[in-house]
Amino acid sequence: MKIFFSLVLISISFSATAGVHGSKFEAYQQKMITEVVAQQCGISSDLVQLSHTEVIDQVDQGIRDVYMTTVFEAKVRVDQMIFDSYLVKVNSVLADGYDHSNQVWGLFAVQNVTCHQN
Repeated sequence: MKIFFSLVLISISFSATAGVHGSKFEAYQQKMITEVVAQQCGISSDLVQLSHTEVIDQVDQGIRDVYMTTVFEAKVRVDQMIFDSYLVKVNSVLADGYDHSNQVWGLFAVQNVTCHQN
C-alpha cells in the first residue's frame, strides 16, 4: 500500500505542465497556447498574462471573427534562485464556427508567437 501511494505521488509530481495565469482563455485555448509557445520558443514554464487586446471583424450577416493580441511574461529557472524573464506575444483568432474536436462554438487558432528575453 505504501508503494502504491509513493508511485501516485511521484506520478503527480512529474505530470505538472505549464499553465496560463490571469487570462479569460478557455482551458483548451490555454493548452494550445502553451503547446505553441513551448514548440516555437522553447519555453515550457507558466505564462502570466500582462495585456490583452481584441479587434472584432464583422465578416457578414452576423458572422464575426475576434483577432486577439496577448502579451505574457514567462520566468524560466536558470539556477536555484536565478530566473530569466521572457516576454511572449501571441496573436490568435477566434472565428465563428463549430469546433468539433473541442465541442465548442468558436474556432480558435494561434496565428504567430514572438518571444524575447527581458
